[in-house]
Amino acid sequence: MLHGGVGILRTMPAPGEEDFADFRRQTVALGLPWPAGQHYGDYLRGLDRENPAALAVLQAATSLFRGAGYLPFDVERGMPAPADPVQAAIAAPYAHATAPLRRLVDRWSLVICAALSAGEPVPDWARESLAELPAIMGASARLAVELDAASLNRVEAAMLRGSVGARFPATVLSLRGERARIQLADPVVTAECAAPRHPSPGSVITVVLRSADISTGSVAFEAV
Repeated sequence: MLHGGVGILRTMPAPGEEDFADFRRQTVALGLPWPAGQHYGDYLRGLDRENPAALAVLQAATSLFRGAGYLPFDVERGMPAPADPVQAAIAAPYAHATAPLRRLVDRWSLVICAALSAGEPVPDWARESLAELPAIMGASARLAVELDAASLNRVEAAMLRGSVGARFPATVLSLRGERARIQLADPVVTAECAAPRHPSPGSVITVVLRSADISTGSVAFEAV
């Protein structure tokens, strides 16, 4: 598609230093610290997939790569190809297309690639509707993220339902205003609470579980 000057790419910005620092603290809290100087990819590939903590680390790693989108281009029709087509998580240009198709956007990618590979014109319907795809795919992606988060929240609430009133050690991952993002190691739960006095990212605090509601997927912790 890049060579042919028409198509649609999957894009994603690189994570910032604070994102990496937050993730590193989370690996420490889960008992599988990411060694300083080790490449991010080497660290993830070296994890024992049979270790539940490793699965939690892999889930946490997905938070590093946010802001994914779709970028259409059609040089002949005034939509320039991206100057930097690299997708951060893949570290290469990426189309996010499968065959057989799984996503709506695949319909365009496959038709465009088939035409370009055969030396034939890309169908007008595909070129004329390219610009509409990012908004359509963005709406479906937001719904998928919301459903995924809601499912995870309800599982965590179910795990904690019988422990209301119990105390847990928790690692402070990050601070945002008056809220602290915390990580429990057992059970593996990421949550928020009001920031304790003089907290710092990486410090271990004690929290009390005040409530766990499966119907809403909400849990409430209090620092003590």
